[in-house]
Amino acid sequence: MDFKYIRIQGREISYVTKAPKGIFAMCWRMIYNDIMCAEDAENFKTINDWFEKTFLIRKFVF
Repeated sequence: MDFKYIRIQGREISYVTKAPKGIFAMCWRMIYNDIMCAEDAENFKTINDWFEKTFLIRKFVF
């Protein structure tokens, strides 16, 4: 069975990877900067938890 995925990214460039930031990083930044409303933030956190439990998450080592 072939598994495929799509990466959704923004226009902002990561200072770590020098590549466009992914949607999850961008959403977390909106939460940290208090831009995202509380209801949307809770919905995003639920989705993020599901992704972390379901898919392999790359960890950056420095």
